[in-house]
Amino acid sequence: MSDTLITIPGVSAHHIVGESDITLGAGDLNIVPVEGRAVLTLTVGSAAFALKTGVEFGTLADDPRAYVFSPEIEGVNGGYVKLSLPEGMAEDGSWLSDLQTKFEEVLVERGFLQPAEEDRGARQRVKDAISS
Repeated sequence: MSDTLITIPGVSAHHIVGESDITLGAGDLNIVPVEGRAVLTLTVGSAAFALKTGVEFGTLADDPRAYVFSPEIEGVNGGYVKLSLPEGMAEDGSWLSDLQTKFEEVLVERGFLQPAEEDRGARQRVKDAISS
């Protein structure tokens, strides 16, 4: 069994459908490596997503606690999923803020999230996709 790379309490996952969203899961966010593969499993409550090479995470400029990605579900693009981290993330120096930094580090190290300077393009692609 692999070790959990990060756990963040109080996270919700929503499927973005047009102007609305559907809650997929709520609770602890966990990221766990899958042994023998270059993938991770991300869970939020009872919802689980395989993060394979090529999955990109984006952030939303108007919500520093939101991360959006497009998982593959049974070989098909699964639309967009928005992760909402707890409100305490916005407080610099808080333990929740430290967890957000660690979350981003895990995603950047594995190539799922671009460093802040390079994230503008991914952010715009996500914003455009959600708006359409």
